[in-house]
Amino acid sequence: MFGNELVFTRQLVLVSSFIGLMSGLQFAVQVVTDEAYRAEFAEGMTAEIREAMAVRAVYHRVLVEPSGAG
Repeated sequence: MFGNELVFTRQLVLVSSFIGLMSGLQFAVQVVTDEAYRAEFAEGMTAEIREAMAVRAVYHRVLVEPSGAG
């Protein structure tokens, strides 16, 4: 990357995975237990996620299915 070699060791991947899982768990617990946190983060994302899934469904229906059918 940018002219440098990247090395992904097993330890690096394990620590990164652990940190990601703990962050996700903390976020999930906060959303479930804290009404203010839920109002600030989760409710705004609902519409965005719904829109992204609708766009993906249209994309899949228009571009993927016709090429896979024939």
